[in-house]
Amino acid sequence: MFHKTLQSRWLREFPRIAGAAVASFGLLIVVSWFAHWQPVVQMLPDTAPMKFNTALCFICLGTALILLTTRLAYYAPWLGGAVLLFTGLTLVEYLLQRDLNIDQLFFKSYIQADTMYLGRMSPLAVVCFILVSLGVIIVGPQPRWPRRFSVVGICGCIVAVIALVALFGFAFGIQSAYGWGSYSRMAVNTAAVFLVLSGGLLVHAWQTAREENFYFARWLPVTAALTLLAMIAFISVVNLEELDSATYWRKHTVDVILDAQAFQDNVTALQLGMRGYVTQRDTNALASYQGSLQREPEQFDQLVELTGDNPAQQNELKALAAAMDVIFAFDRRLLAVYEQEGFAGVSRIDATGESRRVFGSVIDEIKKFSAAEQKLLSVRGAVEQADSDKGTRLMVVGSVLAALLLVFANQMASRELLYRQRAEAKLSQALILQDAILNSADYGIVSTDPKGIVQSFNHAAELMLGYSAKEVVGKATPMLWRDPLEITEMAQKLSKNIGQPVKPNFEAAAMKVQFNPGQIDEGEYTFIRKDGSRFTCLLVVTMVSDNIGFRGYMGVFRDVSQRKQQEAGREKLIADLQAALTQVKTLSGTIPICGWCKSVRSDEDGWQGVEQYVRARLDVTFSHGICPTCTEKVKADIEKLNKRT
Repeated sequence: MFHKTLQSRWLREFPRIAGAAVASFGLLIVVSWFAHWQPVVQMLPDTAPMKFNTALCFICLGTALILLTTRLAYYAPWLGGAVLLFTGLTLVEYLLQRDLNIDQLFFKSYIQADTMYLGRMSPLAVVCFILVSLGVIIVGPQPRWPRRFSVVGICGCIVAVIALVALFGFAFGIQSAYGWGSYSRMAVNTAAVFLVLSGGLLVHAWQTAREENFYFARWLPVTAALTLLAMIAFISVVNLEELDSATYWRKHTVDVILDAQAFQDNVTALQLGMRGYVTQRDTNALASYQGSLQREPEQFDQLVELTGDNPAQQNELKALAAAMDVIFAFDRRLLAVYEQEGFAGVSRIDATGESRRVFGSVIDEIKKFSAAEQKLLSVRGAVEQADSDKGTRLMVVGSVLAALLLVFANQMASRELLYRQRAEAKLSQALILQDAILNSADYGIVSTDPKGIVQSFNHAAELMLGYSAKEVVGKATPMLWRDPLEITEMAQKLSKNIGQPVKPNFEAAAMKVQFNPGQIDEGEYTFIRKDGSRFTCLLVVTMVSDNIGFRGYMGVFRDVSQRKQQEAGREKLIADLQAALTQVKTLSGTIPICGWCKSVRSDEDGWQGVEQYVRARLDVTFSHGICPTCTEKVKADIEKLNKRT
């Protein structure tokens, strides 16, 4: 558990550590250029040094990576933008084959390298800086679309693969893996720093994406494999071109050796023809001599043309030409002696050994020339074999790595597919439960896409509005049952509030929640049923979003017409009761009434009957009748009266 905690903490701090390492190394390179610490700037002999501008870009991007992990992350995209602009201008220099005077703007390089432009960073470094700068800008602190993490992951992954391929090229001597022809080549320390920088960017993007519930790691193996395959293809093309070039030059050397041998054979035939004529007076030998003499200039010119790329061999041919001039002069003198003195004169000259010396010097020059070509053939043959071996190693190792990445990607995809199947099964169950809940609810629920097209329409909405789900889902908007007058009034109010015209459509109905994401819009509105009848409902509208982004709107409503009626009724009853209470209060207190005739004394009108007093103060009328007690009393009085009469 403790080990896992340390590992998690180390991984969490890795972007900051990587940024600090990159910025520190860039600063070390800057100091090394000023201090002339060439072993630090140029770590391997016969390789390119890390350029001064490259070190400055590393300082900026390393600092930006540190800022992304702090509260000052707002400044990171500015540093990324500066590097993007600077390296973009360098890319323009390469594309236009022009010098914009930025290669040695801050520092003039003093280390000579076998490149076309002194002080300019390599095209591979330019591409890597552009990709990392874009990643730093995109992954900045301001939350945007979640898929930006996929873009950052792809950029970082491509840079990591380029750096790995370059390091592989340094390890196995494949120059095309870290440089393009006569252009500036990437330094070995540059490739190593890019590997650290891209790793820090990838880890930071992965951590930030997890905080926003977005996972893009599944794309990395595929991206790495495709980038690796593209790099292998590109390097293979370059390597094949180099192999073709090596094969051409090896064949070219073989042609030179064969032509030199033919030249030597012709010289030998030349001398044999001469000897045959002056010793035996063989006219055929003389004809052979003359034919060899005619072929000699053409063969010599062929050797000169074939060795035009080799100054050392050109000097050897000059010595050979001088030796040939000597032998030609000797032959002319020998012919003249033969014509004047005959065979005796020839024998006298042969006795001096001059003939052997002259002919031997020519043969020695030819052999010396051929020996140099044989040595060159060995070198060029070794280069051809090395290029072939490098291409083979590149194809084998690169293909194996790409295959491993694809296998890893397939495993991740299979695992994700399994997780997705399980999630879909759970989602299916949840949807069934959700549909059951929604359809059993006594309030209408309607969801729409961002354009307002209905996506779901529950059973309660069908009952309240009179439309079936088939009639509206994917076909209509809530404007179908909204009151046009209310929408028009809403649009007019919004137009005044925001200072621009708002059309009376779905946009007006949804604009309140658009301006306040995460808030709800609640109010009472008039809905129109399919049959044209109207009812008042309480409507709540909110935005719907997930880890991908904005998905649409959700509206929940309930018919409150009956409640509203129970409330014009409750208010009337309260008003009547309040009026009655006011009138009752006028009868409260002590009422002065006559104990005999039951008349009431009023301050305004003097003595009044009870009925008159009450009518003046209450909204009542009196009906007259006889209570049972009084009825019995009246009957008794009538009977007494009858008896008397």
